[in-house]
Amino acid sequence: MKTIISIIAISVLITATICGIQTGKEYAQDQQRQEILHQKTLQQKYAEQRRLADEENRMAIEKKFLQNVKEKKWDEAKEKRYTPKRKALMVQYEENKNWRGLISIYDSIESEFANACKKQSVDKISHNDDESFYWLICEEEADIHAAKGSFYQNIGNYKSAVTEYSKATNRMTKMNCVYSKMELVKCCIEGGMYKMAIDECSEMLSTDESNKSFQIVWNFDLAYIYGLRGWCHEMTGNNTKALTDYNKAAECCDKATQENINLPASESKWCGWLCCIEDMDFIYLKRGEQYRRGGNNELARAEFERAIEINNTTKTTSCRSYALHYLGHNSEAIRGMNRIVAEHPKDKNTYYNKACLYALMGEYDEATAALETAFEYGFRSIAQVENDKYLNLLRGSVQLNELINKYQYRK
Repeated sequence: MKTIISIIAISVLITATICGIQTGKEYAQDQQRQEILHQKTLQQKYAEQRRLADEENRMAIEKKFLQNVKEKKWDEAKEKRYTPKRKALMVQYEENKNWRGLISIYDSIESEFANACKKQSVDKISHNDDESFYWLICEEEADIHAAKGSFYQNIGNYKSAVTEYSKATNRMTKMNCVYSKMELVKCCIEGGMYKMAIDECSEMLSTDESNKSFQIVWNFDLAYIYGLRGWCHEMTGNNTKALTDYNKAAECCDKATQENINLPASESKWCGWLCCIEDMDFIYLKRGEQYRRGGNNELARAEFERAIEINNTTKTTSCRSYALHYLGHNSEAIRGMNRIVAEHPKDKNTYYNKACLYALMGEYDEATAALETAFEYGFRSIAQVENDKYLNLLRGSVQLNELINKYQYRK
């Protein structure tokens, strides 16, 4: 009987202990849940406080901004958009190549300007009044869209980049519009939109002044535009039109060079708004390549020598290295390219150009390694890789396809 009672007592004790353990666990879990809930509540509270503070700060900035506008203090008005906190964040994002973060900041700035436009009834202000709030908005909006275009371009979103560059073009004055157009053209080329690039160049080169919303003043600028259009024709396989444009570009270069001779020393070597004399080696290199493909080696040699001569002082352009290669001076070409890499050790285009040089020389491994480095530093123009004749050595290779597949969608 005593044994039975002892067993029962032990069973009750064990049961109570188990229940106590379970109750303790449940209590601990409940406490943990309450703590999590409390932390979430605090986070929401702090987030709301930050939001209200940001909103209050934004309204204060906007109030000051509109006051400056009313008093026609345009520079002060623009400066108010870039608060110290925002400036610091922009610098941080740019250093870290956080292009999406920068896009977000510029989206906010764009929205603020749109609200300011509405409050000032900007559409009712004369568009010809240079002192009006309208032109302040146009200039700043153009800068915002141009910046966003470059950020989208950096992440390989060429469709959005083209949209932003187009908006910038529509908001700019005649002279500044040329620059925006050129950025649009180069973006189209990177994105493989060659027809659009050709159409944009053709519009800029049109002689119908009544249809122009921009001005091209310098012959170097005309040469640059003809050169880019020629390159687009070349990328699409139309070498006849390419050579025609390269010839026109060279004519403009010759005129610009003569203009440069007559300039004061302080302005020498700068006869263009988009580019200068050193940029023109591209024209002679490309024309030389066309002559070379057509079997006219003497003319080609003369063009390559001209491309080298233009940059004989700085000796640091990829076009000069390509020309040296075509003339058989591979060692000097590599030294020149290595100098460029040393000066710009993290520049994606520098490594792309290095890959092109090695591919032209038949150096498969070196070309592939340089191209991968270009991708690592942010190069995303898959269309250029797929169409650039300089990379024919790599075309269709397993390694090239692997690189494209690896980096095509990496932002």
